[in-house]
Amino acid sequence: VITSGISQIGWVSNTVPVEVTCDMTLTTTTIDPTNRMIVKIYLNNLDSTAHSVVWYTEGTSYYSFVVTTTGAISGTSGSSGTSGAAGTSGSSGTSGVGGASPIRITPVTLGTSGWVYSTSSTYYQYAYASTSVGTSTVVDFTPNTTSGFAAQVARIQPQITTTAGTATLYSQYPPQSDIVGEVVITTVQ
Repeated sequence: VITSGISQIGWVSNTVPVEVTCDMTLTTTTIDPTNRMIVKIYLNNLDSTAHSVVWYTEGTSYYSFVVTTTGAISGTSGSSGTSGAAGTSGSSGTSGVGGASPIRITPVTLGTSGWVYSTSSTYYQYAYASTSVGTSTVVDFTPNTTSGFAAQVARIQPQITTTAGTATLYSQYPPQSDIVGEVVITTVQ
């Protein structure tokens, strides 16, 4: 049995839940990969008013989750197969044109108010505007370490679509805080 720290439950309104995080550290604890995790929640009311608490464990807007660095144990390797016959060598290709250096923009803040739900894609979308973005560019966004958890909770997708002047990012859930990171724009030939 491992006990987490104590976390205070905040309040926004009677219709908007508040995310509460609890941390625990498993220092040199061996975990069997067949073990399961059981979460027990204990509440302590510090005033004389009765309160209702709802714990969201699954859902499309609010849900519970666990983030862990515990790795999976590798299994044994199978035997190698036989090698095939060597193929014939092909002809050399033509040389390509020189590529452009990527453009790095940092810090970039994706504000919470910029995410808009799209019924056609069923994702929240963020339109990042830049004159460097075009139809022949690839745009990558990497959240910085302080925004990584918020990006993971929102489930920001790796796919980014581009049109002239705009790169569209997608998330499964609306981010609950601004996401700060780096945009890299690369021109492809």
